Amino acid sequence: VCKCRSNFFGESCSLKKCDKDCLNRGVCDYFMGKCKCLEKYEGNYCQKVKCPKNCSNNGICNENGTCSCNKNFVGEDC
Repeated sequence: VCKCRSNFFGESCSLKKCDKDCLNRGVCDYFMGKCKCLEKYEGNYCQKVKCPKNCSNNGICNENGTCSCNKNFVGEDC
């Protein structure tokens, strides 16, 4: 029986845990140890809420998924 290093598990310790269990906003790929986020989220462990159309590259995406638009741009997606 193997004794797995931290973040690894399984019979042969070949599976890797994902950071923060993807915050329940995605599914862990245990072979890669990476989160596959639900459509609305992104980030290493699905910690970020995506902004509409990535703020059309005319603003900054806030952590809560809203855009702070650059000057002269308005609307939900700038």
